[in-house]
Amino acid sequence: MLFTNDQRRRILAGEMTATIRAWQAPQVKAGKGYRFGDQHELAVTSVDLTESSALTPDDLVAAGFASRAAFEAALPRFANDRPQGPFYVVRFRLEPRELQPPAAPADIERLVARLRKLDGLGDNGPWARDALSVIAANPRVVSTELARQLGRERFSFKADVRKLKRLGLTRSHDVGYEVTELGRQVLTALGE
Repeated sequence: MLFTNDQRRRILAGEMTATIRAWQAPQVKAGKGYRFGDQHELAVTSVDLTESSALTPDDLVAAGFASRAAFEAALPRFANDRPQGPFYVVRFRLEPRELQPPAAPADIERLVARLRKLDGLGDNGPWARDALSVIAANPRVVSTELARQLGRERFSFKADVRKLKRLGLTRSHDVGYEVTELGRQVLTALGE
């Protein structure tokens, strides 16, 4: 789940324990944890579909809205096409995330082999090292600009970055990406 910087600050401060989303279908599952920065995860406790009129004051406050009027004023930003709902109320707990120790050389070798295999499967030729390099050199830069630097189409580039993210090599931000410590180790092994 993506959050604004203000929402992230409020979650970390314990001021927000829910979010209200205008999804067509649920994007998270109760009982699962979702990465929230480097040191935390959001443990989803419930995902409930509800009509706008059924949102309680507790739902609104937990999601960071001081009042129903504040919620309604925010609707154009996150529910422009469905302002009447229904909405998903996602409740969560902020929990510390276990940080992983540096990867063993054998793990790095497996990741490098996996990236080389992905390079061979793509329509754009070898792309993994270039994508990691441009993200490392330009953290938190909008994907449109990163794709342009590589001479790539934005959506194809973003699809490849998601592959890197699934391997733990990058992380997404509200704007742009960043290479993880594991990604830096792999980039070094790739000869950057």
